[in-house]
Amino acid sequence: MERDVELQQPLVVQSQPGGAPEPGQWSTGLCDCCSDVGDCCFALWCLPVFVCKTTGAVGACPCLPLLDCVGCVPSASLAMRATVRARYGIKGNVWSDCFYGCCCYALSWCQISREMKRRALLP
Repeated sequence: MERDVELQQPLVVQSQPGGAPEPGQWSTGLCDCCSDVGDCCFALWCLPVFVCKTTGAVGACPCLPLLDCVGCVPSASLAMRATVRARYGIKGNVWSDCFYGCCCYALSWCQISREMKRRALLP
């Protein structure tokens, strides 16, 4: 008298990292460099080239970041953050863009690059 016993495994659903970003939010935080180590290292070792590559991917002139060297406010960084925010409907304002451009320059550019990669504009 054998009985067939069927064991059922519970269904486990896990969210995958890198999923769709929340509406109105950046897909990664400003300090989430570990989510893209390649870009982080590229920006660390050769920031001017990284910034020009990212600007070109947005569709602007790749030489635009050279204007960041002129004046006390990094105009290209501010313009790129504003462009990416407007394109993807990310909440923010010019004051936060200016703050991140002045105080967190490299981190800001890494965040812009990660955002475009997650939204499929960069390889």
